[in-house]
Amino acid sequence: NVASLEGMAERTPSPEVLLFHGTADGLIPCTMSETLARSHPGMIELVLVPGAGHNDVIAPLEPTLSALLSNR
Repeated sequence: NVASLEGMAERTPSPEVLLFHGTADGLIPCTMSETLARSHPGMIELVLVPGAGHNDVIAPLEPTLSALLSNR
């Protein structure tokens, strides 16, 4: 949530946040995650997952998830 992110942003150094959001999420619109990412540039990296819904966002990424996370 926004309050938690604000608290994390105050830390030195601020943590890196990798945020995954499915473009077919019927519960939470992608624009909410886009707004969060824009509000904390350099801290939040948003990964939009094409066609993924609210609860199946990781499955489409499994083939590349290890590579994505090992680059951190």
